[in-house]
Amino acid sequence: MRDNDPEVISDFYVYLHKNPSSGEVFYVGKGRGKRAYETGNRNNEWEQVVAGCGGTFDVEFVEVDLLEDEACDLEAETIRKYGQRWNNTGPLVNQSLGGRNEMGGPVLTVSIPGMAEAWEAYACRLLQGNERDSFVDNVLKYLESYDSELNNIFGNDDEESDDYCELELMISPALEVAKQYRKRRESCKAMGFQLSELIEDMHTFLEDEEFQKSRGRALAKKILAEISKVYETIKLDQ
Repeated sequence: MRDNDPEVISDFYVYLHKNPSSGEVFYVGKGRGKRAYETGNRNNEWEQVVAGCGGTFDVEFVEVDLLEDEACDLEAETIRKYGQRWNNTGPLVNQSLGGRNEMGGPVLTVSIPGMAEAWEAYACRLLQGNERDSFVDNVLKYLESYDSELNNIFGNDDEESDDYCELELMISPALEVAKQYRKRRESCKAMGFQLSELIEDMHTFLEDEEFQKSRGRALAKKILAEISKVYETIKLDQ
């Protein structure tokens, strides 16, 4: 039974985006207001699919008049139903497993220590020897590319700016721990902790009004999507 408190907002919904020609569902989302029809703040794969459809898409509502928590749960359930491209389970271009807050970031379903445990279980029990090294090398490539891209975005003249410093302070610890872990000088749990910290930091950066016009926002969104995907891979493979 729903809370009758007038402060409780129940105008959320879960929607589908479909190819107008084939009827195939390619995206599942949660929103309110006109979000289902908006084209802004979509991922690159979504934009590519819509471009391939001539710039159009059909909207279908799964359920309306939901509380935010209900919409989060239904979004995640619907994404699982259709499956995602990135993990070869279905046609959806969604980059997260669903359950998103209003600011657009994936909602972590476990605490930071929980992620560290998940990383430890994945890296120590499921990946062995060269396989583990290869997996960590891929994560390192991500982190090193972020550091390089950050420098390219801001350049030498802007390295003292607040947004550059904020992003650098977020990326550097994760990069350093990953390097030490690759050399067997750091634990799996420490690496998992730093990756989870990086996800939390990207959420904070994107939600901070001070950085709404920062040149680093596109990079922050990219980091959030890719490192969240690493975390989702860890969870799915346990």
